[in-house]
Amino acid sequence: MTRDSRRKKQARARRMPKPESERNKFKPERAAAILVEAAFMSDEKAARKWRVSVRSITNWRNRLDDDAEFAAIFHHKKDIFEANWALELLPAIYSAIDYLKRAAQAKRYSHQMIHSIAGALKILSEVMVTKEYLDARSARQRGEEDQALGALETHRHASNE
Repeated sequence: MTRDSRRKKQARARRMPKPESERNKFKPERAAAILVEAAFMSDEKAARKWRVSVRSITNWRNRLDDDAEFAAIFHHKKDIFEANWALELLPAIYSAIDYLKRAAQAKRYSHQMIHSIAGALKILSEVMVTKEYLDARSARQRGEEDQALGALETHRHASNE
């Protein structure tokens, strides 16, 4: 077989559709990523973005109850996603402040745009404060749980002596 004919054969193989069994094979990592995005946008938008059906998303969501391994993958990806969105708050706040500074110094600016950016800045700031409050509350609860577990361990240790 010549090099040219081998290339043509490989190119043909790449163009051929995958067998039905490969196309419909459940891929938990991919399905979990899609479910996470669907939780934060909508099933329809996530389905369009990932080129899957809304029905598939519904089926995967139902599968979470029965498949512990898949559920663990989903919750891990969801935790990462939730942690990452918060990383975008400060840059967005800084961008809004920068825009307002530039608009205040500009000769021509849009009053509507300034009003919109100021409103967005207010919302972003409120979200940041809420996140910090929830993080502090969660840390306090974890601390109380840790103290309770520590006290339980001390009690168990004392009762075993």
